[in-house]
Amino acid sequence: MKFAALESARGIAALAVVWFHTPFLSGQPTVLRMNAELFVDFFFILSGFVMAHAYRDRILGGMTLRDYAMRRFGRLYPLHGVLMGAWGVMALGFLAWGGATWFFDINSLRGFFLNVILLNSVGLQDHLNWNFPAWSIGAEMIAYLAFFAVLRVLGRRPTWLVALALSLFAYAAIASLTDTTFRRSSDLGFLRCLGGFFLGVAVHALHERNPRPQRAATEIAVLAMVLSALLIPPGRMLSEAATFAGFAATVFVLASSTGPFARLLDGAVPRFLGRISYSVYMVHALVVTLVVVWGRHWEAFPTIVFATPTAKGTTFITDWAILANLGIVAVTVAISAVTYRFVEAPARDYFKRRTGANRALPVRAA
Repeated sequence: MKFAALESARGIAALAVVWFHTPFLSGQPTVLRMNAELFVDFFFILSGFVMAHAYRDRILGGMTLRDYAMRRFGRLYPLHGVLMGAWGVMALGFLAWGGATWFFDINSLRGFFLNVILLNSVGLQDHLNWNFPAWSIGAEMIAYLAFFAVLRVLGRRPTWLVALALSLFAYAAIASLTDTTFRRSSDLGFLRCLGGFFLGVAVHALHERNPRPQRAATEIAVLAMVLSALLIPPGRMLSEAATFAGFAATVFVLASSTGPFARLLDGAVPRFLGRISYSVYMVHALVVTLVVVWGRHWEAFPTIVFATPTAKGTTFITDWAILANLGIVAVTVAISAVTYRFVEAPARDYFKRRTGANRALPVRAA
């Protein structure tokens, strides 16, 4: 990835989502932790930026839908498929064991099928199930196809105003359905993804107009804005919109920044986390679910079971919450390094070769 600071920021965002889903608490969750779910929207915005950078001119230059779709499929689906297989094996183990019957109250055979075919963000189920972060992968595939279609219809590079209008249209569609939150997932979460994705496309168009390195003061101001928005209690659409704007500004600034935060993100550890961020995001739900099953079966900790029919419905109360959650993060990162090395990277490279990824394509004038 050309934008090293952005790739590293993606790794940090992935860890934030993992922390949001960790099941241990020592007291009431902080507002920052409850809002960590919104880092999924950072992924959507960054995805739009990166796709505009990597594919816009190729699509306008004649890249076929087949090649484009196969490359995106090869980037996302192999890891998803392997993990759905792992979830299936785990479910068979639960059936043989006879425990964790609550697991099958949440995770149905129909839900498994919808997850496998990535129709998990279009309103066909009323709650998240199985590998619950994968709803955003189904939503991303829809956004990729929408991006291709928009470019072919326009026949030219979209201006930042056009991309922003598409983003606002998607967010407005959500607002017409609810007046409380943009945090939709299985319940038409693809609209949330489209809003963030085309916001990222707009940021890329603005970046091309103003690619000069940003000052350190700009970095600090933007990061302070994001932090302020994340400290507002959930359930307010206006504060969520402010967070999305802050994420968009962060992407814009880090794309061309030479400030101290960008330099820090260019370190070896942040770069490593950025490389494996997709694996971290996809693997962590399996780790969390295994911990939840173990904890509920052995009653290892005082337990709160919420009514929400998702794997996030169980929270364990313990004085060792921070250490337990850090352990989950560490295990997730370790497994993700393996899945990146043996699943994610080989599949990505294989599909690149199959689609002639290195073939030069003419670029249509803007």
